[in-house]
Amino acid sequence: MLFFITKTQPALVDTIKLFAGDGEKAVLLTGDAVFYANSATLGKLQEIGVSEIFVLEEAAAERAFVPGADAELVGYADMAKIIMNEFETTMCL
Repeated sequence: MLFFITKTQPALVDTIKLFAGDGEKAVLLTGDAVFYANSATLGKLQEIGVSEIFVLEEAAAERAFVPGADAELVGYADMAKIIMNEFETTMCL
């Protein structure tokens, strides 16, 4: 399951665990949610089984934010491919 996250919110990690359970988990961070791509939060996401962490490059650049090494920067074209082709289910948070 892909979680498309556009803003910061409390209990993000718990929400992902609740909806994805033991299934496949990936996140795509855009907007203010790119700030979750810091080393502390990346570690928490990986602890609950998030296997892929994508960060919209343009959103990070607009905020002068450099994501942690475990996050993959993607552009708009890649974002569309990820949402449409790589995951059976996408949930917006």
